[in-house]
Amino acid sequence: LGNGPLPLREEFYRAGFPSELFDAAGNEAASFGRPPETQPPDPIANNASLWMDRQMLDVYGYADKPISQCYEITYPATNPGNLSLQTQANYLVRHVLHSMAWGIPKIRVAGLADVGNSYYYSNWGGSGLFTRQPEIAPKPAALALATLSRVLADAKYDGFIETGSESAYLLKFRKKDNSQVLVYWTVRGDREYHLALDDAASVRRISGSGKIEKPPLGDGS
Repeated sequence: LGNGPLPLREEFYRAGFPSELFDAAGNEAASFGRPPETQPPDPIANNASLWMDRQMLDVYGYADKPISQCYEITYPATNPGNLSLQTQANYLVRHVLHSMAWGIPKIRVAGLADVGNSYYYSNWGGSGLFTRQPEIAPKPAALALATLSRVLADAKYDGFIETGSESAYLLKFRKKDNSQVLVYWTVRGDREYHLALDDAASVRRISGSGKIEKPPLGDGS
């Protein structure tokens, strides 16, 4: 039920739409250039709209209904007037991490390539992972999502660590082999952080581009 704006779904719920006639709330968050951490009551940012969908389902008596995401979501674009290539990559990764935290079963976060006609100049047309014809080449977003997919392919969300900052985030994921992946990012700029580690020798740091290195550690942190 959905693939449209939140107020549309709310009117169906308010009218008592029969629960047996739909399986899930269909969320399509056309976030465009909004930072992924944009907060409610903005109903368009991905994470915020998932939160608001959950509130509406619970309040109107559909607590047993899950949320699914539609054909594709978010649309951070790199066409003229929109985001830089690296910012698009950063936003797409963070959108996926938020969706994983919500337990979304299928996350269709981008088109494969920018469109080759005049639609490229719309809010949607530059949101591909590759550039447009005639020279189709991977953007940084393609590499970033490949890295995320490789590292978190069999992982499940395992909560978050409070950072004490409203602009620094640290999520925990648990893989099938019981190893843990910590995903840390900032909304803008850089932050210094320290982690106390039980097994510092086994820690590896993986950048968004896929580079793996053993970080310098002292005193188990």
